[in-house]
Amino acid sequence: MTRYLFGIFAIALAFAAISFKAPEKKFATKLFRYNPPSSNPYSKPNVEDKSKWQYVTTSQNCPTNVNQKACEMQVTDNPSFINPDNTLSTSFSITASLYTGSVHYVSAIPSGGGTIYNKAN
Repeated sequence: MTRYLFGIFAIALAFAAISFKAPEKKFATKLFRYNPPSSNPYSKPNVEDKSKWQYVTTSQNCPTNVNQKACEMQVTDNPSFINPDNTLSTSFSITASLYTGSVHYVSAIPSGGGTIYNKAN
């Protein structure tokens, strides 16, 4: 009888242990500011070039509802998006769209990648 009780207890304990799911890890965010070059500063290739986006520790200062010129991105601090040296990873993609002439703004980043902040032209 003791063997059966021990077996039932072991099964109940196993079900209890697997019924709890660990909470999903929440990642902080880091602010990246666009650092345009002097030549063709807001061209599509330049805006989409991850090396032109620098991690900054200052506050965000670009609006969220203006899609005219690249400015900042609040990026999820996930190893898939940000390297240990605070540069954007190769798997993080930036899509730029044309506003006017040769001026582009950030129109898309990976799903769950963060928030885009563009500014007025």
